[in-house]
Amino acid sequence: MPLFFHSTLTSYISPRVNPKPVDQKVVEKIRGILKEVDGDGDGRLTRDELKKAFDKLGAWFPAFRTKLALNAADKNGDGVISGDLETEELIYYILDRYGETLQEK
Repeated sequence: MPLFFHSTLTSYISPRVNPKPVDQKVVEKIRGILKEVDGDGDGRLTRDELKKAFDKLGAWFPAFRTKLALNAADKNGDGVISGDLETEELIYYILDRYGETLQEK
């Protein structure tokens, strides 16, 4: 499901919902988790690393969430999240599913 977003990361629009404001603290928390699970530090997130990220986010069925996230964010189809565009798409995917939960923590 593609997400349409503003480059400033202040809000995003999902086809399912109205625009939502984005808390920059939540975005930084997500970025921190993604950086933490990038075991080899190459800036690319493999399926296993994404699964660890969804574990840390408290997702139910993290392997399933990983598959959905790759479908949503892996634009070039290489099986990993790499580059700024794919990382931003992943962040928006996570915000769309967990944003409210992450703001409460």
